[in-house]
Amino acid sequence: MSQTKADTLRWHTKNRLEQRYGLRYNDTVHDSLVGSIQNRDARFIEQQSCRVSVWDVTYNARETDLLCYTQLPGPMTIRCVYDKQRKTLITVLPR
Repeated sequence: MSQTKADTLRWHTKNRLEQRYGLRYNDTVHDSLVGSIQNRDARFIEQQSCRVSVWDVTYNARETDLLCYTQLPGPMTIRCVYDKQRKTLITVLPR
């Protein structure tokens, strides 16, 4: 079965979220980040094109979301790049 563009973007976002923020990327994290952007609860940074925008999303990380013990549970700001057409994240940028 071939992957769609949205699947590829989700895989890329998962890898970058683990590398840059030490968070597991699952449906709960995805829905929370995307939901904050769609509800405009996140802070808008810039519009890069008609479909791509950058947002700072505050995510309240739980202990089960964390990959390493150096990160503490609680609120963290994640810089997300969002694809409006596919309604998914493209990537997360470093802090």
